Amino acid sequence: MPDVRRILNDMAANEGAAADAVRNLSDWQLNWQQVPGTTWSVAQTLDHVALTNNMYVGAMLKAVAAAPRPTRLWSGRITPGYFGQKFIENLEPPVKRVKVKAPKEVIPASRKTADEVLTAFADSHRGIRQVIDESTGMDLNEITFVNPFARLLRPRLGTGLLILMAHERRHLWQAANIKQAALSA
Repeated sequence: MPDVRRILNDMAANEGAAADAVRNLSDWQLNWQQVPGTTWSVAQTLDHVALTNNMYVGAMLKAVAAAPRPTRLWSGRITPGYFGQKFIENLEPPVKRVKVKAPKEVIPASRKTADEVLTAFADSHRGIRQVIDESTGMDLNEITFVNPFARLLRPRLGTGLLILMAHERRHLWQAANIKQAALSA
């Protein structure tokens, strides 16, 4: 399963990037906002990622549980459709469209500690690993799930996993930029 291996590698790299984002920050710097109440802090950015991952994981696990067991061998390649691929490309850093309103379910807490955000981030990855484990052998291009933020959309499971990794990279890029600004503030 080459693409699933890539997702697992991405998660490990993203966990390292999250740890880098909070490293050597005081509590004040971790929760510093360039424009208080309008922009997010490093902590809020990582909290948002964990909340989003958890929303997706819940929807994905339901779809995996309801999917028929595989009758043929899957190639292991995730092939997003046209719109899925465009959405993924739009998420990837460097971010072209910086301000996107987050759904209320994934608005981050106003203050968190480094331990809290790193634990939540790692816990959300355990959920993604559970999706991968429970879908072992299944064609991730055939299973669809209800998008928790746009219920009329039913992305493919594999595309959803790629979306989560691109979303993480987007916000880790954002957190690195916020960290630099916080260190200069």
